[in-house]
Parts: sequence; structure tokens; C-alpha cells
Amino acid sequence: MIARKEHRARRLREELIPTQLFGEPAWDLLLDLFAHSIVNVEIPISSAQIGAHCAPTTALRYIEKFEDEGMIARHKSEKDGRVAYLKLTDAALVSVGSYLMNIAGIESERSIADT
Repeated sequence: MIARKEHRARRLREELIPTQLFGEPAWDLLLDLFAHSIVNVEIPISSAQIGAHCAPTTALRYIEKFEDEGMIARHKSEKDGRVAYLKLTDAALVSVGSYLMNIAGIESERSIADT
């Protein structure tokens, strides 16, 4: 899937070109949540923080901003009230999915043009 591919590509870029100049935790967070949301898997906030590849407090700020924008939905675990789960809202799924499909289309056009 393109969201996971993009997320892995960003990790590879960080590994091969070690610099702090590439940081985009908000986008990393959205990519990770998108990949989980399209398979209908909600993830704990702690996992989302890891997916954002930044300090936990920074990730929490982005999570709160995305919640305020209506892009992320949060709910508490039924089994453990200390744990909260996240997923993208339907509107965010459409927005991020549309972007990724457009990028995939652009990449396909480039590979056809290169042949």
C-alpha cells in the first residue's frame, strides 16, 4: 500500500541521510494512522506517537490539533480506561487517500514517460 511505502521511504531516507532537516511528524502521524485506518485498526496513542517519529509531547500536540480539525477520532478502551485509541475520521481518510492516489498516479505517469 502506498501509505506504508511512503512511511518506509521516509525512514530509509532518515537512515541513509541522517539529518534533522527532514522532520515532518504531522505527516508521519497521518501516514501511520491512514495505513491502520484503512484496514479498520485503531491504534493506541502510544503507538501513534512512535509512528510520528518525534518526541511524545510533540506527537500529542499534533494529535490534539488534528482532533480539533476533525481529522482524528479518539476513544477510550473498553477494557482499560487508561488507554485511548486513535483512527482517522472518514473525512481525513478521503483527504489523505485522495492525496496518495494522486501521488501514485503521478508516479505511474513518470514511469510510463521514462520508458
